[in-house]
Amino acid sequence: MHTLIKSLEDYFNGYNKIKKVIARPSNMVDREEAHDILVNLYCEHRYMFPDNFRYNVNDNIHAALDNIGLEWSNHSGRFISRLMRALPEFSDYAGILGDRITRRAYHSQPAVYYLSIADTIFWYDGNFGKDDSCWWNSFSESRDVFIDDANGIGLLWHRNDQDYRNGIGRLWIAPIRDRIDGRNDDLLFCFNQYGESGGIPIRIERTAQILTELIPNTKTVKGYLRNDVNCDIPYINGSGMYIAPIDSSIREDHHVTVEWGRYMDECYECNNDISEDEINHSDINGHDYCESCFNDIFTCCNHCGEEMYRRNAARVNYDYYCNSCLNRYFTECSNCNEYFYNDEITEQDYNPYCEDCFQSEFTQCNECNEYYSNDEMKDGYCNGCYPEEIDQTSFLDALTAD
Repeated sequence: MHTLIKSLEDYFNGYNKIKKVIARPSNMVDREEAHDILVNLYCEHRYMFPDNFRYNVNDNIHAALDNIGLEWSNHSGRFISRLMRALPEFSDYAGILGDRITRRAYHSQPAVYYLSIADTIFWYDGNFGKDDSCWWNSFSESRDVFIDDANGIGLLWHRNDQDYRNGIGRLWIAPIRDRIDGRNDDLLFCFNQYGESGGIPIRIERTAQILTELIPNTKTVKGYLRNDVNCDIPYINGSGMYIAPIDSSIREDHHVTVEWGRYMDECYECNNDISEDEINHSDINGHDYCESCFNDIFTCCNHCGEEMYRRNAARVNYDYYCNSCLNRYFTECSNCNEYFYNDEITEQDYNPYCEDCFQSEFTQCNECNEYYSNDEMKDGYCNGCYPEEIDQTSFLDALTAD
């Protein structure tokens, strides 16, 4: 099971169930949105800008955003002030820029969204996003291939908790496993973001931030996905965002090649390919194993059924037990150090003994009928009951009386 998809399923309690999500505020400005705002403002007033700036608008804007950083506030001042110093050509429009960026590119307050995940395509063109989407027209085959072969899902935006069929946006999420620096990482590739909330476009960077809040211990990375089996089915425009484990060494613009309809991975132990029907052989860390390696490395508690490493399991009479069941139902003999069921243990001198060890280590006194260790017994008597003088004839008679 893909661990990040499983986390989403757990968070939403399954598919097609709308859940209210409160996204945290951010100290970062959305770079793509800020870029678009600057470009659009330039287009509105292009003839007011000097000629030398007009020839390299995009390069100038990208360079400025790279140089000033995307933090709303840092040691060099607030974002708008830094932006005006880097792009003095926009100084006359500082007020307009400040208003647009604070409304559209900077989330200073918590935001409320109504979201769900879907593993079937049950809506029509235009619902949950863009009219005349290519996935309902020229690339309509993409939907079935993406859902059925790629095990993909949709993240849907709704107007409220009753808006099941007519939403306000969507995002496609492809579950991927990729080998990065010698380890297999579970990744989500997010792409084709459409829709708006409160008149403001929903940006994929904002969605990626929300997903990292829903899935613990993850981060966002810009990336690119190639489609080698058929570049049109499902159609992906390439760029998007990866959701990756927080400790993954994945780098920005990481390229992943996906063969849709063939979900293969390597065994974490022997590195041989494992087929789709073996994917369920996974450990708690999401590492996949072929059936042979899995059976060699893991076992189940004979009492509660918990899956565990064989090396961590206790073995009693050829059966394996987890530590919890072992401590609850078994006791270790203090003499032979083997485990036995609690009702098979006898306590003597505050120490537990199995039946065989108890019989071999202790003897019952003929006089008081109590049990004592063998080194405390003499001629059938404990030290306290042993008489100072014993009539040997009577003693022999007593021994042969039985």
